[in-house]
Amino acid sequence: MRLANDSSWAILLIVIPGESFSDIAETSGLKIVSEIGGIVNNRRIVFVAGVHGVGKGYFCGKLAPILDGLHITASSLIKGRKKLGAAKAISGIDENQAVLVEELAKCKTASPFILLDGHFCLYNKEYEICPIAPCLFNELNVDYIVMLTCIPSVILDRLIRRDKNVSKLSIDKLEKLQTAEVEHSRLVANEINVPITFLDVSGDDLSFLPGLAEMIRSYFSNK
Repeated sequence: MRLANDSSWAILLIVIPGESFSDIAETSGLKIVSEIGGIVNNRRIVFVAGVHGVGKGYFCGKLAPILDGLHITASSLIKGRKKLGAAKAISGIDENQAVLVEELAKCKTASPFILLDGHFCLYNKEYEICPIAPCLFNELNVDYIVMLTCIPSVILDRLIRRDKNVSKLSIDKLEKLQTAEVEHSRLVANEINVPITFLDVSGDDLSFLPGLAEMIRSYFSNK
């Protein structure tokens, strides 16, 4: 799915399982297309997903103070554990993912929201795209998903400037990975019954973030 992009605004699509209605509104310079319905548990963990180089860290760093949230990366929780040891076995997920579940559960914060930065798909050692099991996101108590997308050529340029060595990547590979990530994010949202927002961040203008933060707060307050 290719989302429209403009330097002055972004298009968001919110999908919540269950009976829905469509609404288009302008909020703080943000054009929103929404389908709202269904009921989910109030966990206030916002999973922010996207391929490497899409800008998750920058995005979360800007959104967190506006939302009064704590930004955590899935990879830092896994790497930050001094001794991995034997994590409690969870059916359908691997050791690193089990560690992630345990470490997130230990996270204590006074912030009303946790912005968990991670992925829905990863490359294996053979550079094959591997979707992450939906049950992981249920175990993480994810309650809202923000799926970031970006023009593949822009992602590659960001990766070149950030990581230097990107010889195994190409615009075509990034496009396929991003497509897989978007498709799997829809499946996960449906499986665990939570809302999902798709947001194109190809441009540099993030002036819509206050509108997004208010939309997320409103979702939880109206449940």
